[in-house]
Amino acid sequence: IYTSGSTGRPKGVPNTHRAIANRLQWMQDTYRLGPDDAVLQKTPVGFDVSVWEFFWPLTTGARIVLAKPGGQKDAGYLLDLIATAGVTVAHFVPAMLTVFLAEEGVERCTTLRRVISSGEALPPDTARELTGRLPHCALANLYGPTEAAVDVSSWECAGPLETVPIGRPIDNTRLYVLDAALRPVPPGAPGELHIGGTAVALGYHRRPGRTAARFVPDPYGPPGSRLYRTGDLARRLPDGTLQHLGRVDAQIKLRGLRIEPGETEAALRAQPHVADAAVVLREDRPGDQRLVGYVVADGPDEPDPARLRTALKRVLPEHQVPSVIAVVPALPLTPNGKLDRRALPAPQLRRSSGATRPATEVERLLAGIWGEVLGLTEVGTDEDFFDIGGHSLLATQVVARARARLTEAGARPVSVMDLFTHRTVRDLAAVASRDGSDDSPRPLLHRLTPPVSAAHRTRTFVCVPYGGGSPVVYQPVADALPADTELWAVAVPGHDVGVTEESVPFDELAERIAAEVRERTEGPVVVYGHCAVGTALAISVSRLLEAAGHPLEAVYAGAQFPFARPRSRVLNALSRVASLEPLLGDRVYANWLIGLGVNTSDLDKEQAAFIIGNMRRDTQAAEDYFTRAIADVAAGAPRLRAPLICLIGDQDPAADFYQERYREWLLLAERSAVAVLDQGGHFFLKYRATEVAEAVTTVHLAVRDGVTDELPARDPRHSWWFHGDTGPVTAAEESGTETPAEDAESDAGPEPSMRRFLAVASGQLVSITGSALTEFALPLWILLNTGSLTRYALYAVIAMVPGILVGPLAGALVDRLDRRTVLLAGDLTACTTQAGLLALLLTGNLHSWEVYVLLGVLSLALTFQRLAYASAVPQLVPKQYLGHANGIVQLAFGTAQFVVPLVAVALMAAIGLGGILVIDVASYVLAIGVLLAVKFPRTLPWTRRESLVSEIRHGFAHSWRNRGFRAMLLWFAGLNLFLSPLFLLITPLVLAFDDLQGAARVAMAGGAGAILGGVVMGFWGGPRRHRLRGMLGLAALLALAGALTGLHAGLWVIAAGAFGMSFALSLVNGVYSTIVQVKVPQRFHGRVFALNTLVAWSTLPLGHGIIAPLGSSVLGPLMEPGGALAPVFGPLIGTGPGRGIALMYVLFGCAMLGLVALGLRLPVLARFDRDVPEAEPDDLVGLRERARIAAARRAKESRT
Repeated sequence: IYTSGSTGRPKGVPNTHRAIANRLQWMQDTYRLGPDDAVLQKTPVGFDVSVWEFFWPLTTGARIVLAKPGGQKDAGYLLDLIATAGVTVAHFVPAMLTVFLAEEGVERCTTLRRVISSGEALPPDTARELTGRLPHCALANLYGPTEAAVDVSSWECAGPLETVPIGRPIDNTRLYVLDAALRPVPPGAPGELHIGGTAVALGYHRRPGRTAARFVPDPYGPPGSRLYRTGDLARRLPDGTLQHLGRVDAQIKLRGLRIEPGETEAALRAQPHVADAAVVLREDRPGDQRLVGYVVADGPDEPDPARLRTALKRVLPEHQVPSVIAVVPALPLTPNGKLDRRALPAPQLRRSSGATRPATEVERLLAGIWGEVLGLTEVGTDEDFFDIGGHSLLATQVVARARARLTEAGARPVSVMDLFTHRTVRDLAAVASRDGSDDSPRPLLHRLTPPVSAAHRTRTFVCVPYGGGSPVVYQPVADALPADTELWAVAVPGHDVGVTEESVPFDELAERIAAEVRERTEGPVVVYGHCAVGTALAISVSRLLEAAGHPLEAVYAGAQFPFARPRSRVLNALSRVASLEPLLGDRVYANWLIGLGVNTSDLDKEQAAFIIGNMRRDTQAAEDYFTRAIADVAAGAPRLRAPLICLIGDQDPAADFYQERYREWLLLAERSAVAVLDQGGHFFLKYRATEVAEAVTTVHLAVRDGVTDELPARDPRHSWWFHGDTGPVTAAEESGTETPAEDAESDAGPEPSMRRFLAVASGQLVSITGSALTEFALPLWILLNTGSLTRYALYAVIAMVPGILVGPLAGALVDRLDRRTVLLAGDLTACTTQAGLLALLLTGNLHSWEVYVLLGVLSLALTFQRLAYASAVPQLVPKQYLGHANGIVQLAFGTAQFVVPLVAVALMAAIGLGGILVIDVASYVLAIGVLLAVKFPRTLPWTRRESLVSEIRHGFAHSWRNRGFRAMLLWFAGLNLFLSPLFLLITPLVLAFDDLQGAARVAMAGGAGAILGGVVMGFWGGPRRHRLRGMLGLAALLALAGALTGLHAGLWVIAAGAFGMSFALSLVNGVYSTIVQVKVPQRFHGRVFALNTLVAWSTLPLGHGIIAPLGSSVLGPLMEPGGALAPVFGPLIGTGPGRGIALMYVLFGCAMLGLVALGLRLPVLARFDRDVPEAEPDDLVGLRERARIAAARRAKESRT
């Protein structure tokens, strides 16, 4: 049987006689035909349903009633045929059944006792109508693909029919709901439906690749059996039946958000006067993608599209509401009666007749712009922008186009907020036509809720958006608030693409906002700010309101804790250098936003630069304010009397350490508290608006009244919970600037401080620099004294492998033990090991096998030491300075690593390896002394959200199920096999003709390339669209640099090659990081990076320990004068010492170029940028994770 599927190219499916016989026998056992029955045969013989329409009656002695050719499309003809021919059993595709029931006189079909429906989802309304109008007729909903003998499950339609499941499997058939790894998902959770058993076909005729992809080995059946992957989403209901959820590949993505059309269609069908519905993503004009709904009226009264959109907004998220809903006479059908989505017409908006034409020049100008953006020939002055196809991104385009034209027409530009609050051409033109002599600033506050009289209003919310944000981001929260509250959102000057406004200095802006709040609001006020500048402005405005005596109930800080610059001028300067902020390009921030699900791809270049530029300036302004405000309070300025409540998502990296960081608000407020959104991310306002509204209307009242125990506690059943509160500030705390640690631990241990942090950091920097000197010098000493490249490579492997192997265990132990204890143990072990190496050297035994044992122990010690130190930094430093502290650490260690080669060579020449080991041991003695002298605070250190093993396992599951990521990981593994030996062999290549000074210069050239590559990557940000192709192009540059390194035995050539390889590798890694950032939800970044690190590191021992020495030993003699390869490659790269290694560079460079060419030719990699969607908004991922956890919990409870 041929099936067209989703591609339109027919696929032949060889079904077995056994499978069809099983299918017919089940049907007869279940529904029973006899000689008195008549089956309507109307399905064309090319389609699978025709199989049982023919053979079921023929095998049971029943009568076949043949419809005329094409008759299956004519509902009126079918009605007459059924009534006159006495048909007792008939099949209908759901869409055709809906059309059939729309005919008058269906009740004449008195002989019809059984209707079988299959082919697509059966709407509950259709099922209810049939059973209501033909109560004597039973209705069965069947499901099955052509690839499994037509049908594999059934469900009898009876009862209230609120939903229509696809039922249970038929005889000798197994149905599984599995994840991408073929593991059963919990009951209630969605997964892909797989079919096993007798029904499964043999595959696709002469299409082995397609067969292998869809017909997979059955891990749950007998040996040799297969499952058919249907591509359909399903879930198992509590009673064991299956519910169909649509196609896996029917999922669409609009402006970065994934949408299941079936959910919107179901919501449309549930509305009055709607008989059927379809939802598709259309792009009738290039670049203008929109969700379009089509509805069929169930009677003479057509549904009003505007009212339908309003109704959908009550039950669906905003992104799932079609921007256009068109009323059509009927939905188009394919020849076999299924919905033909491709034949749906371009939507014709239902517009009110007699719409008023624009009267003024400004109205005509705005109407013309609306028409351009919306693709309409004309726009009436009283038509609502959002009812005729507009949405938030199109609103941005309207105001951007109107900006210059309105000015030329002598009118005032309009803002996005103006368009949201004045939705018709007439109203917006009135705003633009205001008297130009009125030079007063635009109002900053915009009400997003209906006005509430003072007598009925309990409080007013004033909300400040995040950096670069518009006040409309608070509309979902405004819609979710109780009716007795008002919400006013702040429009920050200079943040609207439609209006040319000068940015206002931070303090002046806060004063203007506070003045408007006092002037335009009455009664208690709650101020909310989101992210850095939103929170900073909210606190500044709140302090001004309290100073003016305006009633302030509370201040809410969304997704933010205080952050400030260190007070020391030296540390401040170092942190500014370490941040490299002036060298970062806007695309770095755009990639970060995309990783969080904020899609900027629909904005033009100027709009994106405008928004990101504001975001960057706002972040700096927020840090400046927090630095000043904390200093002011420390100097005696009053704290906020109103409670300051944090509202954060537990999966937001910015909310790390929230268990104690909320107490940092005591630096600015007398009382603080924190509430947490379960599975929440950073930009949660849109997707968690209901929880936000509930939290901001209850938490501060409970804190004020001392009844926080009545708030939701942490429980998987709660979507948010209250963590804790603290305050009021005591007299002892009033005089200080440091905040105490967590309540349970604040009575013991010193306070975090920058001085304590710098002492420990300096000791660790000295010790790690000492180790780096030894790590550089010792392999050189081995190579120079033994001449053995094998021993040189063995050093590299032993210095690396033990640390790799112990890494997961070390991470787990560090998380569970005291960091200071682990650091001391690591430093003591490393010191003892280096002292052992020194003793072996002084006694002349450094050539013995003991050196490698000590190296292995040192690798283990350094792994523990570095993990413990990195984890302890947040414990040592006041966390408002944590970002700067980390930057200083990275700057110090990066600088140390850069200068180590040159210093190590100078020391080797001056004091030899023994002197370097003495310095190394002394550095550890110093580090140990600092650790013994400095006590660690009992504050929270950094702890993994999940173990490294768990990260790698989940990263494998996340990446391996995606063909694109799987292919990219395998490609990287292949690249690393050729690349890792090249970095190891640079020093032996130089020492073959030059001295240690030359090797140091080449090493510094490589370090300079890595640093410059990082700077260029930061400034550039990577390709905007074709990221993987760009990464492959940079890998080609890496390969060329590798080949260049081997072309000539000259220091400058090798230095240029080393520089080029390090430079290109930094860019390759940087672009890979952006791919992960924009293609993987933010909360899964660590998992994917952990897996990639595992793949990269797992190839290094092979490259260093086997490929490098083996290649050198084989090719070295062949490239000596008179060697077998000397005549071939000698004219190109020369002959003699080191030329075998040089040939490896040339050959491996060519091999890497071959890998690049392969990557560009492989469809899975060539189409990666197009086929792999960008990351979902992190909070949508969180909502789905909550649903998965809830389904697993319900399944566990049902089993117990």
